[in-house]
Amino acid sequence: MAAAHALGAFWREFCENRIAVAALAVLAVIAAVTLAAPLVAPQDPYDLANLDLADARRPPGHVGTGGYAHLLGTDAQGRDLLSAMIYGLRNSLQIGILAGG
Repeated sequence: MAAAHALGAFWREFCENRIAVAALAVLAVIAAVTLAAPLVAPQDPYDLANLDLADARRPPGHVGTGGYAHLLGTDAQGRDLLSAMIYGLRNSLQIGILAGG
């Protein structure tokens, strides 16, 4: 029972700090984006069948052959950099949780 009381006191004190609550919200958004990577990312960077070398090294904002804009551009293999970052963040989050737990 004392642990529940201590947790409640921690949560009340935590909620009083607006910066901490904002940081928790940002962390929750990042976690949600990484968990929903197949739905959020415009391209699967690991799906080699859908890559097009004609889209290699395109600048940010370029509309590729897939019909969507590459917001951060593409790499030398034509992979969307935003998608690669989202999928890479997914791997980093998994490793961080496993290492910390």
